[in-house]
Amino acid sequence: MALLRAVLIVVLCAASAHARGVRVGDPVPALSLPDDAGHAIAIGGHGKVRCIDFWASWCGHCRTALPALDAIARRHAAQGLEVLAVGIDQDAGAASRFLAATLPERAITVLHDRDGTARARFAPSGMPSLWLVDADGTVRFAAEGYDPATLPDIEREIERLLGSSRER
Repeated sequence: MALLRAVLIVVLCAASAHARGVRVGDPVPALSLPDDAGHAIAIGGHGKVRCIDFWASWCGHCRTALPALDAIARRHAAQGLEVLAVGIDQDAGAASRFLAATLPERAITVLHDRDGTARARFAPSGMPSLWLVDADGTVRFAAEGYDPATLPDIEREIERLLGSSRER
């Protein structure tokens, strides 16, 4: 009985640690997801400042959040910012129609998490959800939901991270 209780405690602790998701100060999980062309793109890794944003075709706020992130990506591409937009739709057609209507031409890199692997690791509690990652692969900022009033704060944090990566 004591062994069973000990195993149960270990399993529950591991599950709760995994369920907490990715938080500020955590390293980005070493995951790869397919882009629109089916090429595997690593989410983690070092050397680049990244913005990782989870979105879905059914998310009303994503219709305005993705174009705002695309504009930020365009402004900071020359400084090395990479914006990864992770779509969680299982229906490829719904995701494609959403992107065609929302971002027909884009500077962001769209990735697809149809099997839910990245979603399970990051554990966003809502859509959209965003993580800013420094060049060392550590999460430095996280936000859930979308409020246009927070965009200047997000962009300032991106500029700070880009400045830090240039100082190396």
